[in-house]
Amino acid sequence: STLGRDLPVPRYLASLRYSPPGTSEPITLAHLKEYVPDKRNLFVLTLDAVKHYYELASTLSAVPAAGLPEAARELLAPTLPGGKQLGTRLAELHLALAEPGLPPPLAPERQTALHEKSLSQSIRTRIHRTVRLLQDQFDALEAGTRARARAFLALEPALFEEMKQITRCRGGGLRIRPHGDVHLAQILFTGKDYVFLNYGGDCTKSFGEARIKKSPLSDLATLFRSLGYVAALGLQSKGIRLADKAALAEGGEGYEPQPGRIT
Repeated sequence: STLGRDLPVPRYLASLRYSPPGTSEPITLAHLKEYVPDKRNLFVLTLDAVKHYYELASTLSAVPAAGLPEAARELLAPTLPGGKQLGTRLAELHLALAEPGLPPPLAPERQTALHEKSLSQSIRTRIHRTVRLLQDQFDALEAGTRARARAFLALEPALFEEMKQITRCRGGGLRIRPHGDVHLAQILFTGKDYVFLNYGGDCTKSFGEARIKKSPLSDLATLFRSLGYVAALGLQSKGIRLADKAALAEGGEGYEPQPGRIT
């Protein structure tokens, strides 16, 4: 790689660029990258393992209340052992993107109090919109979902209070151009290693949004959310009895990643 190390991304080969008259910065139209042979993307592998586990768990007399039973470890074997390796590879990518000497669009920047305040306000606005949307749609929810929605709505004051912690933090740190869209479908498993696809962020966002530098923890948040989505999607398997889904959903929450508080 141009950063002097082997990174967990497809190797760049060439690009097609267009320079409009009167502009100094060319526009990249297409990239050519190496082909990476893989077994399947991590979304498919994890979803298959989760469905298999749920189907087995639905045959038991009770869903385990906590911990990861031995049966689950055996069924999730294709994905669990690589968790540490996956985290390591993502950290290697972040370290490379935080190196000094990168071109200005990629160069890391120091976290500032102004950025922390802006981030806090952005999250508060998003929480407010989510709460209002949930309130508007509350009557259309299924009875079983309403209890969980009501519990979430009750957390609104606590969530806003938690956002104040962002502006109280004085730990510094760097903002980088992270991957921007690290969900499981963007990760290939080659049989021995992991490769991250489509560095550049969420394709639904503008180029300006994609260029915004963020904490590398934003990639971890996306990955955690993707794992939670797989846990919920696995409950749609036809092999699970309808009567078991509520218990499995409650038990499955314990198997989603639970990041600790970072200080």
